Amino acid sequence: MIPTQLKSKLTIDRGQVGIGTLIIFIAMVLVAAVAAGVLINTSGMLEAQASTTADDTQDQVTNNVEFVSATGTVNGAGDAVTALNFTVMKGAGADAISISDATLEFASNDATQTFDLSNADEDASSATAVTLNMLKGSDTSVLQNQDERLEINLQFANAADVDPMDQGDSATVTFVDQSGASSLYGVNVPDTLTDDLTYVQV
Repeated sequence: MIPTQLKSKLTIDRGQVGIGTLIIFIAMVLVAAVAAGVLINTSGMLEAQASTTADDTQDQVTNNVEFVSATGTVNGAGDAVTALNFTVMKGAGADAISISDATLEFASNDATQTFDLSNADEDASSATAVTLNMLKGSDTSVLQNQDERLEINLQFANAADVDPMDQGDSATVTFVDQSGASSLYGVNVPDTLTDDLTYVQV
């Protein structure tokens, strides 16, 4: 016979798990699983958005045109520039530049006007403000290769909001392509124009 006092010391306490505790445990596991799923989906969406933003940012940095040359057409009196002629090429490292989706903005101290190049005409005698001429290449709507050259002609007489540029005037021309990348060129008319000039570097 084991003494009563010894029996009390040998008694082992046992925990019991009821159905309520089991339900709570399962509920906690389900909540954790749902939370993990939400976190995974959110992280995937954020990753995709970050990748898209990075691509767009890269396009805005690299997708630009380079201004090869710029000239101004001098009127007969030799006191103003009545048109601007720009020769542009695809910038180094840029993707194909869609000219038909681009805009050209002219900004001076007196006026600002944005021209939609999708409305540009290939006929230099037309009444449109901007005409295009492919000096090297075949398609005026896109610059595919680095060796292609596109001439952009801006006629002030056909522009609604800008006037011919006088001697000493300056302006900024901004070419914005389909990705939003901007290429700037500063136009500076010489301080002195003469009536024997037909074109002048600007």
